[in-house]
Amino acid sequence: MCNCRTEITEELIDRFKKNAPTAQDISIEINGYALIFGDTLSSKPFLPIEGTYKLPNKNGELKAKKLKDYLVASFCPFCGVSLKEKPAEAAA
Repeated sequence: MCNCRTEITEELIDRFKKNAPTAQDISIEINGYALIFGDTLSSKPFLPIEGTYKLPNKNGELKAKKLKDYLVASFCPFCGVSLKEKPAEAAA
C-alpha cells in the first residue's frame, strides 16, 4: 500500500497555510475512501455509481428500478501502485 492519501492531505494543508497564513486549526479530509475488511483492515479509494434500469413485473409491465453501488479501485489513482492485499506468507 502507498501513503498517497496521507502525503496529499499534508500537501493540501501546507498549500492552504501558504494561501492563508493566519488560519489556525486547519483540517482537511480526502473523501472517497472506504474501509475494507479482509485479512487486514485497509483503506481504498472508491467511486459511487448510480444507474437506472427497468424490469418486467408480474403483469409484464416495465417498472423502473434504481441502482446504487460502489466501484472500489484496485490501484492508487495518484501513483498507480496496486492496492490488492498480498497473500499471507506460508508458515515455515
